[in-house]
Order: sequence, then structure tokens, then C-alpha cells
Amino acid sequence: YQRRVHGADINVVVRGALMEPIRKLQWATHFKKLRGPSPLDPSVIVDDLVTPCSPGDPAAFEATLKTIDPKMLVAPIIGMNDFLAVLCNSRPSVSPEDVKRHTEFTELYGQEG
Repeated sequence: YQRRVHGADINVVVRGALMEPIRKLQWATHFKKLRGPSPLDPSVIVDDLVTPCSPGDPAAFEATLKTIDPKMLVAPIIGMNDFLAVLCNSRPSVSPEDVKRHTEFTELYGQEG
């Protein structure tokens, strides 16, 4: 699968991918505990950090974003799947007709117009 991608399209996909962890947090019904540096003192390792997970995860417990202590919340890391999810639901911002008009203009008047 290949499509023409323009600067505006890349901008939309990157911004959308940056929002995916927020969406995961908002829609999460299950979380799991993690071990890691305390948000209050990174030199201290704690065992009660939480991050969203699948209900099928063996360590999952039922909760919502509203019931989780915000200081102990670990946002999901942005990954390739986040970009693919946004890309699958986005449309090109420039139509093939726009590209054709631009190409014809450039051929007639050059880059500087």
C-alpha cells in the first residue's frame, strides 16, 4: 500500500500519535502495577506505579483514570502501532487534483512563480 504523503499529512499523523497515550488512559478499564523511579523522587524505586493494560493481563486490576492516583500514573509509551492507528483513520490533505495543478503551475511558471 502506498499513497502520496505531504507535510500536512505527516503533521496530522504525528499529532494524532502523540494523543494515543492520552486516549489509552481515558478508555482504560484495567491497569497494572509497575516498579520504577518515584515521580516525586527519581532516586527512590517504588512498586506502586500504574499503567493501562489489557483486561487479559495476569497483573491487571479493574480501575479507571478517575480512580488512579495521578502521581503514580505512568503514561503508555508511543509506539509504531499508535502511528499506524492514526494513519489508518486519516485522509490525505492534498488531493491528486491539487498535486496535478501544482505540477502544471510549476511547469508553466517555474518554482518561483
